[in-house]
Amino acid sequence: MKTIVKIIALTVLATNVLSIAFADAETNGTYLKVLQASNNIQDAIQTLPAVEKLWPQEPEAYSKSVNQAFQMFRTDLDNPDVRQAFLNLYASMMRKSCPTNEGQGIFWIELKRDIISNGLNLDEIRNNKSQGVDIAKFTGEIRSRIILNYSNQGGMLSISMPGHPEIIKKLVDENERKKITDNFQSTLRATDQMLVSILRDYSSRFPSSNPTNANFIKQISDAAHLTVEEREKL
Repeated sequence: MKTIVKIIALTVLATNVLSIAFADAETNGTYLKVLQASNNIQDAIQTLPAVEKLWPQEPEAYSKSVNQAFQMFRTDLDNPDVRQAFLNLYASMMRKSCPTNEGQGIFWIELKRDIISNGLNLDEIRNNKSQGVDIAKFTGEIRSRIILNYSNQGGMLSISMPGHPEIIKKLVDENERKKITDNFQSTLRATDQMLVSILRDYSSRFPSSNPTNANFIKQISDAAHLTVEEREKL
């Protein structure tokens, strides 16, 4: 039975490696180490310094490596070593901005909001004002990339142009690009709603009726680019 389980694990590992091949050999090596550590959390913790070196030149590899580690850490946060590794990973992610590439940005934003959601289960994050400000800054970043009154541009294509494969390819490529933008804008809007809700929860623990919290509420309101109506609900 152990042999069968090992074969299955190796098959999954090989599938993951084949499905994500990066141009740089060192980058591939780092991601492979993260995958190989999937059955040993301590090994995964040891890979984090190498993962950090992937940023900013390899944002996709960095994001996917962080995701692998995150999926392991989230299951064992009562372990002091794992908890600290997660907190370090959380802090590192919060310092970084979304990639400019929209395709990479979709995965990045979804990963970052998942890490925030899990981080809020920890007192070190949930009860720390500076962490609330960091989330507000992420909210502001998200809002800066939302296109107001955006309507989806991509869709199903019906093309009949015999003898013009280059034109057809150009139209198909352009449609795919538009669909990525559609997905990116949808991800931004969904994330914005989630983050504003989180900020309301933060403010409830630090009510503005207490003079010592007034500056904090203003900080998160300004950093998140909240509207007047949204500020009134904090």
